[in-house]
Amino acid sequence: MLQHRAEKGSVPHKQRFTGLFSEVEPGASGASGGIDIDVAGTLEMQGAVGITSTTFGAGDAGPLQVSAGDLLMDGQSRVVPYRGSEFVAGIASEAAPSSSGQAQ
Repeated sequence: MLQHRAEKGSVPHKQRFTGLFSEVEPGASGASGGIDIDVAGTLEMQGAVGITSTTFGAGDAGPLQVSAGDLLMDGQSRVVPYRGSEFVAGIASEAAPSSSGQAQ
C-alpha cells in the first residue's frame, strides 16, 4: 500500500505528497528513468500519493507502466504546488509547462 500520512513538520500538510517519482530536473537534457510496477493483488493508494514520470527540462519523461490485479484509490486527490507546476495525486506521465521534453 502507498499511503500519505500527515505528520508534524515544517511543510504544511496540504503541500506534502508521497510516492514513486522519476524526474528530469530543470535544465537537464537526458531522459528520466522509467517506472514499472507489477502487483499480483491490490495496489492501494491513499491520500496525496502519486506514481509519476515527469520532465521539468529538455529530456523526456521515462516510460510508466502499472499493472495490478486491482487498483484502489481513495479519491482524496490533492493538487500541490511543485517546481512551478502542480502535483496531482494519481498515476501520470507529465511534461511540466516550463519543459521542452515530452511525456510518454
